[in-house]
Amino acid sequence: MKKLFLGLGALVLGAFTLVSCGGNSNQITLWCGAESADFYEKEGNEFFKNNAEFSQFSLKAVATDAGTTPGEMITDNTKCADIITVAHDNIGKLANQNKIKPLINEDLINQIKNDNPENFVSVAQSTLGGDSEKRFFAVPYISQSLFLYYNKSLVTEEQAKTFEGLKEAGKAANAKGFTVTGLDGYNFSFTILALNAETKTSTLRLYNDGTRLDAYAQGDDEVALLRWSQRIFNDPNGGLLPSDTAWAVSVQNKKVLAVVGGAWHYNAFLKSVGEENFGATVLPTMTLTEDDVAGTTIAAGTKFQAGTFADCKVFLINAASDASKYNAISALLKHLSSTTVQNKSFKECQNLPAYKGSSAYIESIKSEISANSYATATAQLKMAEFGMPQPFINGTLNTLYYSSGAPKLYELCIVNEKGAYNDIRKLRETLYRMEFIWKYMEDPADNIPETLPTPAVKAFQLMFQK
Repeated sequence: MKKLFLGLGALVLGAFTLVSCGGNSNQITLWCGAESADFYEKEGNEFFKNNAEFSQFSLKAVATDAGTTPGEMITDNTKCADIITVAHDNIGKLANQNKIKPLINEDLINQIKNDNPENFVSVAQSTLGGDSEKRFFAVPYISQSLFLYYNKSLVTEEQAKTFEGLKEAGKAANAKGFTVTGLDGYNFSFTILALNAETKTSTLRLYNDGTRLDAYAQGDDEVALLRWSQRIFNDPNGGLLPSDTAWAVSVQNKKVLAVVGGAWHYNAFLKSVGEENFGATVLPTMTLTEDDVAGTTIAAGTKFQAGTFADCKVFLINAASDASKYNAISALLKHLSSTTVQNKSFKECQNLPAYKGSSAYIESIKSEISANSYATATAQLKMAEFGMPQPFINGTLNTLYYSSGAPKLYELCIVNEKGAYNDIRKLRETLYRMEFIWKYMEDPADNIPETLPTPAVKAFQLMFQK
């Protein structure tokens, strides 16, 4: 093991030392969310001040959008901060392109292993470009998932528990019951990852253990849920498919009553409905009708719990950061991701902790935080029961799921313009094409088998078919 760490140390302190991102050799730069920049800058500088070994360093935190950071890193990481924040599904993409440094500080790695749930420990690892050995790259420090925001003046607590209730509220208000905030594979996860509410199971398989060919989307439950999506999004009081920037305006104008969103939508939703009308809870259930399940083995009346990717945001070390800062950065990240600082970050910035058992702390300070903050936190923690981390351990899997055409196929089927996807064959073709894209980055639109669904075979069998 020591030989491995020495090898990695040489790699980190050698191949990745060409450019200093921080400008000032004693200043470390950090990109994080606007709600957190002041907090982490203060915490970091206090840490350096109180640790003589690193007292020559200072921290400058800059508010940035974690969603655009991966693209900026790939374009030119020499113009990015020493430490960046991204959602964990970007780790593999950046590691495979040698844009981030592996972690070699054993104390930091042990803290990651000891403090985090198993799924976050798993996704914190990836492989360097051209290598097959997994290493730690990421430091989890924020947990997040989809949940439901709702306007309490127009939606009751009981109505917020089901999509049928949201539709009922929408009808009473002459509005849409709910909206999603985008048309990508993440926003569609609430149906793609939905679970049978009784058994908490699904036929979906999505890169189990990071295996590219271990994917299956053709189960009858996925067919019925896709038809449910067609029905609910084409109902005048059902769901809305807006652009990412339009949903908040619709909420503010009371044209839509609830939002399937994440913690990053908190401020926009709060501004749209006001403090007194703010509601947050777990995602609702949907009950399938006879029409939804026609042609499948799913029974009418089956209830499904909307699902989510239950993820973490992570700190990463830019590969272009000067090697002279590496030890200080490692020590800093151990401090900033500690349970103590994560707790402070939640209390001051509403960043939901990523460490296991954090719900006990949140309950202990319930009286010290706003009811809205508490509701948002508990909704996300409860959604973890129905969620899975994004399994995109490398850049290829991320691209296959998000950027190779599958979300657009799903959207077109939901919109169902002029009834083009009314026939169950069209639904099954859509799901087959999505699954094929997830595996092979190709759309087999002109070469779809006569018999659908195709079997859900093991990944090692698929290896010999392509």
